[in-house]
Amino acid sequence: MATSYYTRPELVSLDAVGSLREFWQGPHPFPATVEPATPPPISAILIKKMGDNPAFWERDNSFIDVMAELYERVRTKNKDLL
Repeated sequence: MATSYYTRPELVSLDAVGSLREFWQGPHPFPATVEPATPPPISAILIKKMGDNPAFWERDNSFIDVMAELYERVRTKNKDLL
């Protein structure tokens, strides 16, 4: 049986950490250009697994349709900022 489910913290000397700037910002800067993420092949796949009328959904319209529209709005909201 495991003694713990979590990794135990280890003490590290301050000399091993380096400068505070390197600790907080990392040793290497992020790349200047980032490739945009590709959209998933199926929108709202987790929602679609629940079906059109899950137990908590009390409306007459389709839960999947409402959530798919919400996903699309969130996905495209800040598209022009990338």
